[in-house]
Amino acid sequence: MKNYQQIKNEILNQILESKKTSPLSNKMGYKFDKVQRWKKGSKQLNWNEFCDLCFVLKLPLIEALGFSLGALFESEKQAYKIIPFLKNFAQFKTTGQMAKQMGVSQATMQRYLSCEIYPEVEFVLECIDQKPRFLNHFLNSLLEKSEKSDLNLLSLPWASAVANAMSLPEHMSLPKYSPSWVAQRLGLTINQVMQAIQLLQDLGLIELNGEHYSPTLSRTIAVRREVRQEDYIRFLKFWMERATRRLKVDREESQFKTKSSEEFDRKSLDKDGFRVFACSPESARKIIEILMRSEQEIHDLLQKDNNEKTDVRVFLYHHFSAGEH
Repeated sequence: MKNYQQIKNEILNQILESKKTSPLSNKMGYKFDKVQRWKKGSKQLNWNEFCDLCFVLKLPLIEALGFSLGALFESEKQAYKIIPFLKNFAQFKTTGQMAKQMGVSQATMQRYLSCEIYPEVEFVLECIDQKPRFLNHFLNSLLEKSEKSDLNLLSLPWASAVANAMSLPEHMSLPKYSPSWVAQRLGLTINQVMQAIQLLQDLGLIELNGEHYSPTLSRTIAVRREVRQEDYIRFLKFWMERATRRLKVDREESQFKTKSSEEFDRKSLDKDGFRVFACSPESARKIIEILMRSEQEIHDLLQKDNNEKTDVRVFLYHHFSAGEH
């Protein structure tokens, strides 16, 4: 069993190395050197206090949570409310089941989930560690160190689609996983599928169960911009080109043949559009807030979607000022 208190101490030692703790305590509103007491272990460090410390030190806490857990953390506020998300992440069906697994009373767990009180950092680390390798992903990302720092989902823009396609019932009904089936379904080459499988394995996002790969994360995989610009551009370019090609094929095919009912049903769900408008800075900020909320709502909806999955959908949005070069 891992010693999560020791892991917490190692994190504190690394992020506070050669830093004077008294000024940090003052910035966080404490009248005494509380940070030093956390470092010495003489004072309990709760998750909300750890979040405060990360944000004061400008550590990439939100990015680390987003990358390691495959979630959409767009604001500091969401980082504090991590426990309700971790319940879904670790796939605890009930509060009681989670309480029993984590060694706390059901009443205490309910207060954690309602964010009425905050657990110790060790508790959060153990929750993340309920899935293999995810704690390592979180720590490496938080401390900005990784043996494969250039390895991410944007390295291969189609990788997340491959992860989702392999978990579709049609594919799972095959005797074993089939790169050719996935390639045909997504319009990729077999070599591209094999590259994606290797990347997803290296990142710990899929694992081999029997003769099939299954996702270790939810089927929705978020991609954030806090990565190398070249990777992000490559990702957008790939899917934008696919969107352009799809629309061109749709127009050409409609002139020569009738689609099957299954193809028609799938295409009828496709939505494309754009809007260019003039607005004030205040409206622009509110629009961004609306987009962020809707993105989170989509993610939450898909997290709870237990119906049979029959397709892999691609959701893109790109919001910018027309005056940008």
